[in-house]
Amino acid sequence: EKKSFRALLEEHVFSKYNMPHSTCDREEIKGKIVSGQNSKGEPVPPWGFAEMDEPTGAVLSNVYELSNFVLANFTDNNLALKMVRKKTHEGEDLFDVALGCGILKSKKYHFGAGGTRGHRSMLMLDEVKKKGVIILSNVSCYHKDNRLINELAIELMDSIRSGLEP
Repeated sequence: EKKSFRALLEEHVFSKYNMPHSTCDREEIKGKIVSGQNSKGEPVPPWGFAEMDEPTGAVLSNVYELSNFVLANFTDNNLALKMVRKKTHEGEDLFDVALGCGILKSKKYHFGAGGTRGHRSMLMLDEVKKKGVIILSNVSCYHKDNRLINELAIELMDSIRSGLEP
């Protein structure tokens, strides 16, 4: 389309799913983001993404706007997001791969995890209950216990699926 990744995100994701404050440009949200921490809990400078690296995880958003994206995934007529969740590769272990996310085989939860040296995130969807979990943290992806973010998301989704309060 001869457009930058940022322009494509704005056109096809942010504007479409009511995410007006989501961005790849840290300067746009300066002073509104929680400082990241390294594996020792010490503050770290923000992770910078070169333009060519932006598709690997440069999106900056908040829980409210990400919830708009989650809800859009449960709209039956949204073929683009259905395509993103469609399994494209059978994994050997715990996960299958879809075009835009992973699929936890045992539970059929779709997920996208992210992390930098100062932040860790998880977005998880349950298509059965049409519910989602969003976790945004300032825990380093290099922290020895960062996997607990994944475990927390699974536990919350299990609680939702079983009808229990988390």
